[in-house]
Amino acid sequence: MSFKSSFESHPVVFGFSLIIVGFGVGFGFRGYLPGLVTSAAPVAAVAATISTCNLPGSEELARAHSDRIQKLRASLEFYEQQSSRFSNTKNEQENYKESASRVRQDILQETEIFKTSVSALSRICAE
Repeated sequence: MSFKSSFESHPVVFGFSLIIVGFGVGFGFRGYLPGLVTSAAPVAAVAATISTCNLPGSEELARAHSDRIQKLRASLEFYEQQSSRFSNTKNEQENYKESASRVRQDILQETEIFKTSVSALSRICAE
C-alpha cells in the first residue's frame, strides 16, 4: 500500500489536512482581495504631508476619511452578511448584493477623493 492510498483511506486525517490546506490558501489569498485593503496608506500620506507642512485642517481630513471608511466598511459587512443569510428570500438577497456593490463603489469614490485632496495639499506644501 502506497503512502497516497493509505493517506486517502483515513477520512479523518484526509479531511483535517484538506481543512488546514484550505485555511492556509484562504489566509494567503486575502491580501489580493480589493475590499480588504486597510486604509493606513492614505492616512500615512496625510501624515507625511502634515509632518513636512503644517496646514490647518489636514488632521481633520485624515480623521474624517478614516471615520467614513470605517462606517462604509461596517455597512458593507452588514449587506454582505444579509445577502448570504438563508432566511432571506432570493429577492432580498439580490437587493442586499446590489447594496453591497453600491457601498464598494462608495468606498472607491471616497478613496479617490481623499487621494485628490492629499495631492492638492502636497502641491500647496511644495509651493
